[in-house]
Amino acid sequence: MNIKQIIQWTLHRWWWFVISVAVCGLLAVVYFVHKTPKFSVEAVLMLRQTDNKSGQDEMLQMMGWGGNKIVGDEVKMLCSRELMGHVVDSLGLCTNYYKKGKRTWREQYPCQELQVQFMEPVLIPTTIKMCVKNGTTSIRIKQEHHSEHIVTSDLSQPIATRFGHLQITLADTVQKASYRVKIMPRVVAIEQQLQHIKVNRLSRESNVITLAAVTACPSREIATINTLLDLYNQSAVTDKNRVAVQTDQFLKTRISIVEAELTDIEAQLEAYKRTQQIANLDEEASTYQQKGLAYQQQMAELESELSVLDFMAEQLSNPANRYTMIPGSLGISDPTLALLIQDYNNRIAHRNHMLQTATDQNPIVKQETEQIDQKRTGIQEGIVRARHTLSLRKNHVSKQQQQYDSRLANIPQTERVYLELNRAKQTKEKQYLYLIEKHEENALQLASEAVPAKIVDRAQLDPTPVSPKLKMVALMALLMGLLLPYSVYAFDLFRKEYL
Repeated sequence: MNIKQIIQWTLHRWWWFVISVAVCGLLAVVYFVHKTPKFSVEAVLMLRQTDNKSGQDEMLQMMGWGGNKIVGDEVKMLCSRELMGHVVDSLGLCTNYYKKGKRTWREQYPCQELQVQFMEPVLIPTTIKMCVKNGTTSIRIKQEHHSEHIVTSDLSQPIATRFGHLQITLADTVQKASYRVKIMPRVVAIEQQLQHIKVNRLSRESNVITLAAVTACPSREIATINTLLDLYNQSAVTDKNRVAVQTDQFLKTRISIVEAELTDIEAQLEAYKRTQQIANLDEEASTYQQKGLAYQQQMAELESELSVLDFMAEQLSNPANRYTMIPGSLGISDPTLALLIQDYNNRIAHRNHMLQTATDQNPIVKQETEQIDQKRTGIQEGIVRARHTLSLRKNHVSKQQQQYDSRLANIPQTERVYLELNRAKQTKEKQYLYLIEKHEENALQLASEAVPAKIVDRAQLDPTPVSPKLKMVALMALLMGLLLPYSVYAFDLFRKEYL
């Protein structure tokens, strides 16, 4: 076989190539029309800089070895099954809905027309085909090698099947439609999403991470990637704040305990001050001291007056001093007795004046002497009454003095108990204020905690389809159309030469 023979064979059978290219082109058109287009969805995430690099990591980077270890760890976190499990649960990705269009099946997310749910957990992948027409719903359920067909017109109640009770919710606006529902176990849905989303680093030393997916349902992947980013940041912040949250709970508990103890001590201090009838110990001590000195002065005055009365009584009872004047300016508080003494002294002075010109036998002198004796008796009786009154006053003053002296003597003990209670109160107040301050600092830390990663670009759709591409399909159709006749030529040549 040589080039000349191939060219001659091609020129003689050119119409084969025309037909082949036309047929392949027609098949390519059918494929392009019925093939569901797939689009690219991408998000960009940048990790915040951290200052906790070790010297070994910096040395390796300077030598050109290794990369950013922290970014590699975070890539693993984004690809973790636990995090993706939360995404699957929050978005309900275990169930996929497809609706028959004019030419192809189109995935619906979020599906507003249909909701299908098994009442029991699904452990095996299950496919449900539904056809709605004129109020009647035909349901075909397939699970591995088992299937079941059900026709019903009432979807308000759960449908009993061999695979479990099936609850179907269909919008009232749906009159005629065909649906396909794929229900996967949670583990399968997680693995499927992990395979769809590719997490890569922008470069070896960069802190930028890209999340990309190629899918026929862009709305589902956009929601998945955005939810994954939000849950990643939320999970990282939760981990960082776990200590702060536990500290907050501890501080709240301690604050309530210290507050109760402080309230109890304040109540004890108030009750003690009310019982002891004190407001200010320094003022109370000064008051007690002043009143004690006042009572001492009163006691001295009363004792002085009693001694005067005793002296006067002694003078009056002494016969030698029968007609001797009584000192009248010695501080007698009883005004009646003072007037009697003054009158008594005046009469003695008058009698003494008369005795200068007359004898004691003179009738006038005798009359004056009798009146003096009567006044003396009255003064003696007045002294007894005054002394009794002064004794009562002295006893009262003495009791008051003893009471204030006792209070003054008890002030050190009262002050000691008061200081102990006040010291305990101040200690609890300091503890309470310290805990409140720490609680506010911890609250500020919780409020100001920055997310570990900055979302540079949330998930965005590239409007240009990734597949099928028109130019690629056309090129493949052209190549196939040109190669098919040559395959016939090669087969015919092989048969003549070897058969």
